[in-house]
Amino acid sequence: MFPALGRAGALREGKAVHGYCTRIGFSNDLVFETGILDVYAKSKCLIYARRVFDSVSLKNEVTWSAMIGGYIENEKVTEAGEVFVQMLVNADVAMVTPVAIGLILMGCARFGDLNGGQCVHCYAVKAGFILDLTVGNTIISFYAKYGSLSDAFKQFGEIGLKDVVSYNSLISGCVENCRSEESLCLFHDMKSSGMKPDITTLLGVLTACSHLAALGHASSCHGYCVVHGYAANTRICNALMDVYTKCGKLDLAKRVFDTMQNRDIVSWNTVLFGFGIHGLGKEALSLFNSMHDTGVYPDEVTFLAILSACGHSGLVDEGKQLFNSMSSGDYNVIPRIDHYICMTDLLTRAGYLDEAYDFVNKMPFEPDIHVLGTLLSACWTYNNVELGEKVSKKMQSLGGTTESLVVLSNTYSAAERWEDAANTRMTQKKRGLHKSPGFSWVDV
Repeated sequence: MFPALGRAGALREGKAVHGYCTRIGFSNDLVFETGILDVYAKSKCLIYARRVFDSVSLKNEVTWSAMIGGYIENEKVTEAGEVFVQMLVNADVAMVTPVAIGLILMGCARFGDLNGGQCVHCYAVKAGFILDLTVGNTIISFYAKYGSLSDAFKQFGEIGLKDVVSYNSLISGCVENCRSEESLCLFHDMKSSGMKPDITTLLGVLTACSHLAALGHASSCHGYCVVHGYAANTRICNALMDVYTKCGKLDLAKRVFDTMQNRDIVSWNTVLFGFGIHGLGKEALSLFNSMHDTGVYPDEVTFLAILSACGHSGLVDEGKQLFNSMSSGDYNVIPRIDHYICMTDLLTRAGYLDEAYDFVNKMPFEPDIHVLGTLLSACWTYNNVELGEKVSKKMQSLGGTTESLVVLSNTYSAAERWEDAANTRMTQKKRGLHKSPGFSWVDV
């Protein structure tokens, strides 16, 4: 019963059960106390959870882990660390389990406590837990999530008998830290060792393929999914559509979408973004209408996708209509700054700079650098010096970077106002601002 109450976050019912069990004499039962502690922790009522924890005279390893896990789940990593230290100092060493070490390590990774995680790692080595595969995998995941891939690879190499989780932790870490090529190498090594990848592995590999626009690897992974029965999985299909879209193979992405048995909102959004990126605004609108007809309601991301699609295809009226309908009774989606950026981009792409400027000034919040930057770039494109000066001045008042001055200088140059362009460059130089060097990626 307690696990069900905890998963549901049923605080009221948990209190009722707690009160009833106290009245009938179960309050000193360790299993009961640990269970109700877990309910309070999962219900985000840490005061009650800690009160129960402190009242337990003879705690076991599950009790300690439940309290540590409760703090971690509620983003209280400092308090979790204090309980872990208390366990080391006051409890029998047998109370320290791989579960407790894993919990505290993942808490350190989630909240960026490298020093704390390294201390736990040292303890695991000294206490002999480093030989436990679960602990070893958690250490890999900790370093990978923190961005210290050299330490993650070192720990991976020190594990004697690796399992799927070992590879998954490092593959995910490589993808998250922009080292997707290495994740593909790990996938190859994993298969060569005779280990069978699971869904987590394949999702990581497909994400890497998406980052690299590696169509060949993605196609091979797709084939593996078909052969081993993963091709019907919704998350796998979503990842496949994403990578095919990034590789310019929208027909393959649409084919995956059409054959899906269970589509979620991510499925629709992925294809909508694909249509938008490739300038297929009318197809995106048709898909958006089909989505509505099937009873799937758009979210914030959906509107980003469809507004972007309208912008890339010059569908100004349709974009305006969609933006105005967002917060209506049909959708009830409140526009965020990203939606205003999309609308500004839509208007400026079509050359409606004055309308875009009015739109930005009527935003319900102060425009940021990104909105103004979109407008300033359009001023350069359409040679609107007067508006460009206004926007650049506004950007500088917000602490604008060197890019705003560079674009303004280019705008002056396009209008053959060479003296103004030179003065702007001089202002940039006096402020010690330097343009970031450009670079590009070529897949050979």
